[in-house]
This record gives sequence, structure tokens and C-alpha cells, in this order.
Amino acid sequence: MNRKSKFSVEISSDLVYEEMVANILFEEEEVATVSQEKGLENLEIEIFPSFDGKSWEFSFEEYIKALNFAKNCLLKMQKLPKESDD
Repeated sequence: MNRKSKFSVEISSDLVYEEMVANILFEEEEVATVSQEKGLENLEIEIFPSFDGKSWEFSFEEYIKALNFAKNCLLKMQKLPKESDD
């Protein structure tokens, strides 16, 4: 993500999911989680309410960029060689 964006993406391993997930944050508050439980071709997004209960309001284009960045990060994670137990 670029430095001007208020969005950030964190890749993590969540106990709820078998695969890695991408958490999308807006101004450091979690907005959504992108999961690859059904495969990279069938990504799913879980959207969360804001902490204050108000509706989210942000740039459509910036949100789409964050989603695409999250997707690309998950794709890159799949291409990394897995550690062996040697």
C-alpha cells in the first residue's frame, strides 16, 4: 500500500482458518478479512462493523486497491517455498 493510503493489509495465520488470511485495516481499525479457505480462485471476504457502530466511509478506489493488494499478498504467500523438516 502507498504511504498516503489510510488502508493497511496484514497477512496472518488465524486459528479460525486453515490457510493464511489478509486483514484489511482502515486507520488501524479492522474492516475486513480476506480468506482463501475455498482456494485462491474463490476468495471470500468477511466485513466487520466499525467499533463505534457507525457506517464506514472511505474512498471506493482506495478500498479496491486494498482488496487487490490483499489478494496479491495471498498469491505471493502460496508461491513461497515451504520450509522442510530436514
